[in-house]
Amino acid sequence: MTDFSIVYVLVSQLQEYYIDQMYISIISLKKHNPQLSITLVTDTNTKDIIVTYPKPLLDAISCITIVDIPSEFSKSSMMASRFIKTSLRKYVKGDFLYIDCDTIVYKEIIKNKISRIGHICAVYDAHTTFQENPYRLLCIKQGKLLNWPVEQENEYYNSGIIYVDSSPISDSFYELWHSLWKEGLQHNIRMDQPSFSKANFMMGYVVSPLPHTYNCQLKHGFRGMNEAIILHYLYNKHINKYDQIHLLHNPEFLSEYRASGKNDYKIWQCLESPINGVSENVRLINGANYTDIEDSLVTELVKNYNKPIYQATKYIYKILKVLFR
Repeated sequence: MTDFSIVYVLVSQLQEYYIDQMYISIISLKKHNPQLSITLVTDTNTKDIIVTYPKPLLDAISCITIVDIPSEFSKSSMMASRFIKTSLRKYVKGDFLYIDCDTIVYKEIIKNKISRIGHICAVYDAHTTFQENPYRLLCIKQGKLLNWPVEQENEYYNSGIIYVDSSPISDSFYELWHSLWKEGLQHNIRMDQPSFSKANFMMGYVVSPLPHTYNCQLKHGFRGMNEAIILHYLYNKHINKYDQIHLLHNPEFLSEYRASGKNDYKIWQCLESPINGVSENVRLINGANYTDIEDSLVTELVKNYNKPIYQATKYIYKILKVLFR
């Protein structure tokens, strides 16, 4: 085992497409980084599914670590994967770069360029400071439930790509992050980003900002796509067809790819350039795509405090998209 590895966390049911997305991510990673070691941290059920996939997937993975997930966290893939993710430091030896499955790697990953930045490194969420974050109001609401004055923060990180070294600081951070994530569940906060940034606050800001190219978040990082080392297309299995701004958001596309390799040539096109995966229905207006309208502060406020108005707003929004397309 090398002293640096790329780490994926995966918990998936057969009817879900997280394995397919990880497979595509690994293909892209190996295309540009054939020398890098890959560690997969998963559960027994997911491993049993993985062994039925094409052999190149297993051949590309250097180490598979199985985690026994407590029953209270094993009821959904999302909960189980976040249980592992927030406690990852104790399952992986050496320094590592954690990468979400909904990613495509486009360039070489050079450890020395990352490790000199800090013990733990990540990219700002939405590529901006917290004061300009489009999800700021939701985060403030969550912060109040966590007894944390997040509105005073400047740093708020996306936890989709994280560099972690092997140090007591990283060990302590992950212990705290895992504890805070479980505490958040008592307030129905299932996301792991609020607890990640609260842990950073409580430990005196031990997380250092990575260059944006290491986690180009598709909805917010259009300007940096050409320079992206890792594209993070932000998959959500509940995403509606109007917001599928990347080919790999589309479950029908992924289903055809899994069943017959029908879309294999489109996958290879996606791997050639970040822009190739952007859906044809995406339109840009003054530098913002249509989906950003739904992420505005006004919409976020209505969404969280008046759901009937939010649903009406979404309906009007969809009509306007058709009229002005």
